[in-house]
Amino acid sequence: MIVLHKALELGKEHGKALGISFILIFAIIFIAFSKESIGVVLRLAGSMFWLYVVPGYFLLGIVSEKFDHAERIVLGTIVGIGAYGALGYNLGLLGVKFSLQRWIVPIIEIGAGIIFMLKRSPPAEESPATQGKEEQ
Repeated sequence: MIVLHKALELGKEHGKALGISFILIFAIIFIAFSKESIGVVLRLAGSMFWLYVVPGYFLLGIVSEKFDHAERIVLGTIVGIGAYGALGYNLGLLGVKFSLQRWIVPIIEIGAGIIFMLKRSPPAEESPATQGKEEQ
């Protein structure tokens, strides 16, 4: 229960920065591919965001206090690209098809980043109801 509460707090804290970065990525790609339909641009922006930006952002959760959100998104994208390449290559050697890797690799990277952030975050204060249960 405490872990879920911490995860929800992390989601609230980082969701706004990630949302703004998605809008910026979409705007930049929309300008670059202005002749394409909005659906194509949305798919491209969503793919880049899912494969590289979000996993890298969460992988940089280890050093989150050293960077603000903008720096973490830019550096996280670079880390996400590198981590995707390394992990995807090794999964390919193990026989995992590329069509599965585009789902598996980001989930593994995001999960690892969340675990790192949860372990580094200070423990949540316990309510009086849970304090009595631990003593018994």
